[in-house]
Amino acid sequence: MDDQTANPTAVFASMAAMGTNGDWNEKGRDAGFSALVTRAIDYNVGFLRQFSSLHIIVLSDEDDHSTDISNGDWISWLQTEQGVRPDVTISSIVGQQLVNGVSEIGIQYIQATNQVGGVLWPVNNPDYDLALEQLGIADSGLARDIQMVQYAGELRTYQPVARSSSSTCPAGMAMICPLSSVWTSMASTAYALP
Repeated sequence: MDDQTANPTAVFASMAAMGTNGDWNEKGRDAGFSALVTRAIDYNVGFLRQFSSLHIIVLSDEDDHSTDISNGDWISWLQTEQGVRPDVTISSIVGQQLVNGVSEIGIQYIQATNQVGGVLWPVNNPDYDLALEQLGIADSGLARDIQMVQYAGELRTYQPVARSSSSTCPAGMAMICPLSSVWTSMASTAYALP
């Protein structure tokens, strides 16, 4: 999927449809570690660039059954990467209850998301519009400080400070607010530019 994908919500829903035709022994952690570390010296040379952010999204209706790296070592590796990258998250769209086709709760994926940071979403909740919105906000950095250069010669840093179900876009924030629709107010601090 990319910015040219027609109807990305429907495409994502189709990709996320649960079924029984795949491999029953899910190893998402092994696949992630292999792609980012083990295969970084051959097939994936240059994929994990220096100073780049890293956002991993797991989609599973089962828990992780990886054998190459433990969940503790995976979490430690991701936390180490947080020290050298601008942003590292692992978001989990996984089973959180044994209902509606979920065969296992994604306990290890949930632990990784809770300890590293990211979005946690139930795999059997078909409201993928909101899930994708939350992933976009988290992975774009909009959930953190946002810096904007103003024409008046000052730098302003906007920090989201509140959320409510009756969201309105703060005055002057039209470029940011439509992307999230969850911020009700933002505090700003102005700094003079050199």
